[in-house]
Amino acid sequence: MPHWKKWPTDQCPQCGERGTLSHIWVCHGEEADKVWSEALWNLQIWTVAYQTDPEIAEAILNGPRHWRAGTTDALTYTWQVHNAVGQQEDIGWQLFLEGWLYLEWEALQQAYLCLLGSRRTGK
Repeated sequence: MPHWKKWPTDQCPQCGERGTLSHIWVCHGEEADKVWSEALWNLQIWTVAYQTDPEIAEAILNGPRHWRAGTTDALTYTWQVHNAVGQQEDIGWQLFLEGWLYLEWEALQQAYLCLLGSRRTGK
């Protein structure tokens, strides 16, 4: 925002820290926490609407939540989902939120949809 001359400083308006792109994802200002919670709620609704494998849904909701809090996800998943979580952690949950998903998520979701007899794709 200072670069575009919209704000006089690069401080985050929520918490006063330096407002880098990375900081925007992890800011714990009151309004930022509300937006984060609402976004995860909307993602949860989306996973139900698109018949996401419940285990995948749990992993993709918990992964960013733990990443943002600086904690680790202590839940146990099947080895396939555990592997996908590990691979996503390697490339980063921030990238997940920006649309860079580990490709195995699609294959796991496709397998789940096939079990349901759905004609949808895992994409």
